[in-house]
Amino acid sequence: MQWEDEETYLEVLKTAIEKAKSGNNLVTIGIKPQHPETGYGYINFKKITNEIFHNNPVHKVERFVEKPDYDTAVKYVESGDYLWNSGMFIWKTSTILNAIKEYMPQLYSALNVIREHFDSDEIEKVLYEEYSKLESISIDYGIMEKAKNVYVVPGDFGWDEVTLLICSKDEINNVKRNIA
Repeated sequence: MQWEDEETYLEVLKTAIEKAKSGNNLVTIGIKPQHPETGYGYINFKKITNEIFHNNPVHKVERFVEKPDYDTAVKYVESGDYLWNSGMFIWKTSTILNAIKEYMPQLYSALNVIREHFDSDEIEKVLYEEYSKLESISIDYGIMEKAKNVYVVPGDFGWDEVTLLICSKDEINNVKRNIA
């Protein structure tokens, strides 16, 4: 991925990693809105923070908001209390597994079955069987909107989702990234 300001991006990423490592925290990177946008989800956060890592603030997430109408997007941007949801998440494996266990128990069970068969000749069959049983739900809906230990690191490094990825789906609707 290319950023207009790669150095700032790396500092924001380091901040998110430090916050994730400092406890059982689910961390996301929020993008400072450049304009009202109805095509992105937003992250509402608490402005008051006592946490600074790598000279970047870390805020407690209040809520995630799906793609708003234009008038609502204008209010979000003007308030300064919202960031665009980048879909970038940082956490320890143990933290996300605990969250999956609590908020998405069916997925947790499937992951355990897959783990048990990971090195077997049956792994492809098991993957297909287990994934076909699962509800199609994003990490945002399944975990991030429910968990209480979610934090956001604001980023302003020249991000534009439309130009980042060109994706296609395979025969079972898995998204694949096409790299030129």
